[in-house]
Amino acid sequence: RSLPRSVKQAEAMGGIVFSGLHKVGLNSKPNMMAMASGSSNDERSTTMQPLIQGLYHNLGWKTVYFEDMLHWVGHALRSERMAPYPWDMTYHDAWHYLGGSHNHQSQLLTIWDLLLAYKDVPSYIHTHLSEYIHDSLNMGKNYDADLVAMLTDLSAREALDDTFFFLMGDHGYRQGGFPATKQGVIENNMPGLIIIPPANFAKDHPDLHANLKANAEMLTSMFDIHHMLRQVVNSFVSHP
Repeated sequence: RSLPRSVKQAEAMGGIVFSGLHKVGLNSKPNMMAMASGSSNDERSTTMQPLIQGLYHNLGWKTVYFEDMLHWVGHALRSERMAPYPWDMTYHDAWHYLGGSHNHQSQLLTIWDLLLAYKDVPSYIHTHLSEYIHDSLNMGKNYDADLVAMLTDLSAREALDDTFFFLMGDHGYRQGGFPATKQGVIENNMPGLIIIPPANFAKDHPDLHANLKANAEMLTSMFDIHHMLRQVVNSFVSHP
């Protein structure tokens, strides 16, 4: 509802809307642990798989992690694993002090610049844009026009030709009285997910593209996203 223009632009670029994504836990940490490690955050660190960022990092990819709420998830990932951060670049706190009339403009410009800078370099970039929408669902509208501009420019400059671009939420909206409504019960458990595959993905890998579209209509979770990211890693190792 809050990003109609962005959804339209993403679909025009071949983006696939996943209508059955279901959350793993109540807040960001269990969902991000599921996506990053393929395990729930209730398991001990000794039983967990390596973080997905670490797998990409160990392959020599440039890994980036940003978040706009101070030490919101990145710190939890590290404390759960008792290991160094598996990313090359991060500046969690800096977004609060960057210039611009709105925080999100600096955030999107950072993502924009990174994707352009590393369009010819294998990279894994994970960003959290939580500050606006954490307490007010309608604040997501602030992102719409600027997100469209970013996607349009990156596509025109071929910065997404070899990139899987995920626009997603880690859980649904659960603030105030909204989750008590019928609509709120659904949205509280089903965050959004749009995956824009590489430009020639459908032509080069028709079977995988068909599977992706079929799975978009099924019940999925952050565990499935984790395994998709691992499959991308395995494909890169097999066909660098």
